[in-house]
Amino acid sequence: MTDPLPDVPPGDPRPPALCRLCGRRLTTTLARQWQLGEGCRAKLHIREAPTPRPVDIRQDALPGL
Repeated sequence: MTDPLPDVPPGDPRPPALCRLCGRRLTTTLARQWQLGEGCRAKLHIREAPTPRPVDIRQDALPGL
């Protein structure tokens, strides 16, 4: 029996993806990108890169402009 994935539209041609560590079916787009389930990613302490702080960059004007 195949359960529809919550993040994937019906009729999606992609084959089911499995976690590289535990072999369970991946249910979210983020998990498919990492090829790791949420629990396995947490076990490995893998997180997304933090968003950098906005910083004003002082630049010299380009000559001739």
